[in-house]
Amino acid sequence: LSDARQYFERLVENAQRLDDSHHYLGFISTQENKPEEAIEHFINVDGGGNFLQSQRSLTELMIKAGRYPEIKSRLQNIRFRNPDYNIALLSMEANVLLDEGHLEESGRVLNNAVGAFPTNIQLLFLRSIYSQEINDLSSMEADLRKIIQLNPGSPVAYNTLGYFLADSTDRYEEAYDLIKRAIELAPDDPAIIDSLGWGYYQTEQFEDAVSELERAVEYRPEDPVINDHLGDAYWVVGRKLEARFQWLRSLSLEPDRDVEIGLRQKLDGKKVPKPLPPGKKRDL
Repeated sequence: LSDARQYFERLVENAQRLDDSHHYLGFISTQENKPEEAIEHFINVDGGGNFLQSQRSLTELMIKAGRYPEIKSRLQNIRFRNPDYNIALLSMEANVLLDEGHLEESGRVLNNAVGAFPTNIQLLFLRSIYSQEINDLSSMEADLRKIIQLNPGSPVAYNTLGYFLADSTDRYEEAYDLIKRAIELAPDDPAIIDSLGWGYYQTEQFEDAVSELERAVEYRPEDPVINDHLGDAYWVVGRKLEARFQWLRSLSLEPDRDVEIGLRQKLDGKKVPKPLPPGKKRDL
């Protein structure tokens, strides 16, 4: 990084490739844990191919530094000067706020953005993620159904809504229809195959669940959630050594905290999957 820093600093001194140079110097400063220095470089990126990435990096650093009002004002000014950046910057701002745990501010940005651009699928999908984070599941479903209405050829919305219904409700028939439609649109997508397998699992069709989840793992062996699902399916069909292997593999893939807790409970024998009578919601 030292040689790279010297190279880009020389370019800045000679007023050459200023946007790119400040972008890369900001990246280097971030890697060197110098956030204030990185902020100053990213602020000086006024255009070029790295402009949007610089604004994201700047937003992340300023929110972490407790300077959200400043970056909010800056992003508003950029959008005012160049409306073509509206969707990209609104989505980025809301996404960073969401990632950093500022749920109230993220929701405010998204609600205002969707109010201004009510048919934008990117904003609607991001707001559905926000709604899931705050456990507003009816709003999540409403946004996903609006996406399906706006773009009936998109498998992602069908799959996301189908998986949610299979995992969090007893509306299994609706879930199955949505996931099957997603499969028709994207038959080799491992996330959608996982949803189909998990839907089979939730409705006690365990052999079908194993078959689909094995196929999903073949496509995406590095996914901790799919490996966890396959472990659950193996367990309930009596393949317990294979189940433990899948749970251990999932744990090695650095899953989210909630998934990690569930995995450790299953591996410790504290909360293993148990088949329920057909038609009842599974409760691990």
